[in-house]
Order: sequence, then structure tokens, then C-alpha cells
Amino acid sequence: TAPVERALYDAGIAASELGQVLLVGGSTRIPAVQEHVKRLTGKNPSLSINPDECVAQGAAIQADTLSSTQNALAVSGKSLGVYTAVGGKDGVKLAVKDFFLECF
Repeated sequence: TAPVERALYDAGIAASELGQVLLVGGSTRIPAVQEHVKRLTGKNPSLSINPDECVAQGAAIQADTLSSTQNALAVSGKSLGVYTAVGGKDGVKLAVKDFFLECF
């Protein structure tokens, strides 16, 4: 629930404004995942793409883009933090979502 809501929030749109829902990644083949997304968005997820091939194609495009730069850049789609076994959810955020990390 939270990732879908966050994606809609980040995009600045409501679920009713979606034209189509594409699911990528192997776990999106699970019928329960597809049904949950349908409940959240009100739309049947499209089955017109191979979720595994889509991830591989995206990685290839990103690799090609990065190979043309002198130094590679890594972009994280999630915030990174450190959590201790004792501290639980009171972790320390090291970097926020969409930060750039230069790799030498």
C-alpha cells in the first residue's frame, strides 16, 4: 500500500488519473500482488509486458547511460539508514531518497 501511495504522491497525481498500470519485477506475477494493486488504483494491471525483461531492459539502458560518463553515478530510489537490533525503527537516516552517489 505505502509504495503505491508514495509513488502517486511523488508524481502529484491521483489513482483515478492513471492511464495504465504496469507492474515490473518478478514478484508482480503473484496474483495477490496484482489484485492488491487493482484495489489501490481501480485499474487492472497491464499484462502486456514481461516484468523480468522490463527490469533487465531498464538496467541495460541505465548501464549505457552511465558508461558514457567519466565517473559513474549511482542513484538510490530509497532512503538509506542504519538500524540497530535494539533501536528498532529509531534508525539514523544516512541519505534521502533519490540521492546521487559518485562512484570512482
